[in-house]
Amino acid sequence: MAHWTTTAWTRRLPLALAAALACAAGAAFARPQPGVEDLGVMVEAATPEHRFLARLPSGETHLLLFFTRKSYATTPFQIVDVDLSTGRARTVEGVPGRPGTNATVLHSDGQLYVGTAQPGGWMRYDPATGRAEALGRLADNGAQHAVEGSDGALYVGQSGRATVQRFDPRAGRLETVGRADGGVAAGTRYAYTLGGDGRWVYVASGHAPWSLVVFDRARGTQARFLEGEGLRWLEVFRRPDGWYATALLRDGGRRVYALRDGRPAPLAPGR
Repeated sequence: MAHWTTTAWTRRLPLALAAALACAAGAAFARPQPGVEDLGVMVEAATPEHRFLARLPSGETHLLLFFTRKSYATTPFQIVDVDLSTGRARTVEGVPGRPGTNATVLHSDGQLYVGTAQPGGWMRYDPATGRAEALGRLADNGAQHAVEGSDGALYVGQSGRATVQRFDPRAGRLETVGRADGGVAAGTRYAYTLGGDGRWVYVASGHAPWSLVVFDRARGTQARFLEGEGLRWLEVFRRPDGWYATALLRDGGRRVYALRDGRPAPLAPGR
């Protein structure tokens, strides 16, 4: 197959047309090119914090991307919400602070609740409508873990003094349950994981030492369990029939406890 160059092609055209083409080509190459403007040094950029995949009660699936700026202490983070069912996307302003990976909860009502750190904030976002709402400041440095309790309320464990707060979506306010740090002023304590059923709030507090802290909201008291038992990790979690805790021991052992009526009850191995 012949390879046609511009020169070979123009030989087949009348001389006047070839001249016109040459002039047009020269004019095109002589045309000023788009300019490049020096904008200087980048001042601020968005940093991806984490991703969250949410399946709404309506059946829609949303991919939520969380971004913070350098000045996150005073500037709200952003949520990029992509509806994977339709391909539509929106960007929504959150609240100041860094959104916590373990403090993002999709509630059974379809609302997304997010706790932040530095500063500690609490907000709600509705993926169905795109509405975001600030719900108040947390009592501690920031959200460490959040979970929907078996009573429908949200429980927020925090870092600093291991403060625990409860948020009832129906009442719309944050209630401070108490501090899981035992009143120790030195060092940072964490409410790593937690769960609640309305009256009892179970908190895995740590990490030096680890302990299971149980709050009785009806009486306004707290009790501590499992301290001094050689724990290297403690986690509160939920099964269909209630709340449980898993303890990992320094000697390599593992124990599981059923959390009932404010106390841990050890289960037989393998359960």
